[in-house]
Amino acid sequence: MIELDLSLSVAEVLPWIKVKPENLDSKQKVDIERAIEEVMQLSSVAYVYNLDADLDFFEFEEYKPPFPLKRLSLACVTLGSDIDSAFEYYSKKGMDYFRYLLENSANALVEKIVDYVNFLICSSKSEGEKQSFRKSPGIGRVPLIENKRIAEYLYLDKIGVKVRENFSLSPKKTVIFFVEWGDLQVEHHEFKKRCNHCGQSPCIYRI
Repeated sequence: MIELDLSLSVAEVLPWIKVKPENLDSKQKVDIERAIEEVMQLSSVAYVYNLDADLDFFEFEEYKPPFPLKRLSLACVTLGSDIDSAFEYYSKKGMDYFRYLLENSANALVEKIVDYVNFLICSSKSEGEKQSFRKSPGIGRVPLIENKRIAEYLYLDKIGVKVRENFSLSPKKTVIFFVEWGDLQVEHHEFKKRCNHCGQSPCIYRI
């Protein structure tokens, strides 16, 4: 069983700022370490997931699943609102580069937790079913408006997550995603498609 690892290293942040390890200088390393330290201090990590949404009760607003659903899993991960205040603070101070490092360190952390929750969902696989790759509203062919339906179904207000009028999420470092499950007999290219997030094959998060 994979345990949730809430630590964050410089190496995990580098892909987000598109810097190769061999090109990292000492000052940049110190700056990233400082950004990581601040992210860890300011983050209030929370996550919610439902392994088996009631498909008689829940339905998407516009998105159409590409194959008949046997099961649908919904999830949300957030780092909380304190870090949003830090983004604004450093922008007002004109410290745009440090804000950039802070934001990408937060991206690395929230995606790491999303990977973990994705693993918990994929670990629930039962005989006769298979899962597609995870999807998020606003990415690919999933309309951003779906944030509202999922947030309501998961009661995300209980962990401080709100959906704005334009369907974006608050706090900023919040990710809503879902995993679609189909019958083992169903053939569809989405069961074979990789997410290309980490390059691992076989993917430990898809079991």
